[in-house]
Amino acid sequence: MKSDGFSPIVVGESGLYFGQTVLKLFPHDTGSVSDVDSFLLLEYESPEKTHRILNLNDCDVSLNGGVLDALVKLDLDIVCAAYTDASSYPQAYYDEADEFLPMESRRRSMNKLQGFKTIAHLLKSQIYIPFAGQYLLGGYLAELNAHRGVIDAVEAAAEVENALVLEAGGAINTNNFTPTCQRKLSYPEHDVAERVLHIKSLSLPHESFIIPEQLNYIPIARLLRRAFLSAHQKSEIFFDYFYIIRYGKNEAFSFNCNKDKEEFEFSDCGNMEHPRTELIIPKALLIGLLIGRFHWNNMFIGSHIQIRRQPNFVKEHKTCPFSPNQNRSIQDFMNYFTVF
Repeated sequence: MKSDGFSPIVVGESGLYFGQTVLKLFPHDTGSVSDVDSFLLLEYESPEKTHRILNLNDCDVSLNGGVLDALVKLDLDIVCAAYTDASSYPQAYYDEADEFLPMESRRRSMNKLQGFKTIAHLLKSQIYIPFAGQYLLGGYLAELNAHRGVIDAVEAAAEVENALVLEAGGAINTNNFTPTCQRKLSYPEHDVAERVLHIKSLSLPHESFIIPEQLNYIPIARLLRRAFLSAHQKSEIFFDYFYIIRYGKNEAFSFNCNKDKEEFEFSDCGNMEHPRTELIIPKALLIGLLIGRFHWNNMFIGSHIQIRRQPNFVKEHKTCPFSPNQNRSIQDFMNYFTVF
């Protein structure tokens, strides 16, 4: 919001009151200009007790000691916590034939499940709900669904005592904790396969965004240069880290994210020794990203962009030299890679 010129008011511990109901919204503050997440604590005062529902969204409160200390002291009725998340890893990071892909898919699903189990262990609540948005990849990306490493919410609920999943429109009474419209079975595989088959035939937005014959008339080199300078101004990276964007036939743009170095060139520097991320992007999609028609984060999450990291520390069983904050700064750099 700040990047778009807004001055948001943070509704924190003081809360926003609606009669006997108070909403307390806490930003997931990591100190980065790219912070976007928050979690919500909803409280309702009745003569019998204080009803409390905590929605953690994608926020890992176990990493924030001060917030966690406050939450563990509360008697909560319902905790909604992530058991998975929207991500392009691992399906957009490896070739489909790579034998490492199914192993990483399994590892990711288990790691995310463990996160849900950890929250249930740390926070005292009557009910735990595995919470995440649900979607499938369509168009030519449909084949990637099999490698996303996402389990059904019912599988996650089975791993935690007093956890359950609601159908759309379901509810829980916080007096007697009786659910309505509870989903107890995973979605049938044939239903999922049928849905994937249907959306596989659909085109993706960038495929009709620009008439193919017009692509060569767009000054993409000028757009790339301006986008780099815009992102470089907001960079939180103070070490050498490179991106290589590959688009079209044998076309590439390479640049250094280091705030202290303004380095870029229109060539493929794939043989460089520095750590780097290589992005393979359809030219029409890249143009849409550069002019703000599409958003980088959405396209990354939606697996529209193929990503290759060099070196691949996970696959090569090497220790990543970057801290979690540094890794996040590397990923967030591209959110500002536009001409605006």
